[in-house]
Amino acid sequence: MVYVIDDDANVRRSLELLLRSYELRCTSFNTGKEFLEQYSGSQQGVVILDLKMADMDAKDFLQALRDDGNGIPVIGITANIESNMRQYCRDLGVKSIMSKPVDSKALMDIIRYYK
Repeated sequence: MVYVIDDDANVRRSLELLLRSYELRCTSFNTGKEFLEQYSGSQQGVVILDLKMADMDAKDFLQALRDDGNGIPVIGITANIESNMRQYCRDLGVKSIMSKPVDSKALMDIIRYYK
């Protein structure tokens, strides 16, 4: 299962289409909070996380995920990331950070590796 978390509906839809074209199951969330409220922690998968969202920034989301003891792999995507945020994300276990628009082949390679 691939969990897509992005506050931009167009990005969510395009990622869903990409994932389904590779026959991967996916569930999308508009906010990090929605995901955290619905995710049980026992489900396997990979998270694709927009690192710049209005409701809950990446730092808060990643910290909440790790505070719950969850080690689900997270792939960060963003249009722009500062170097200190990049390091913070890596410190909290983000496996890869990609620039938007994402390279679909590279993204699929990363998902396959962690899935």
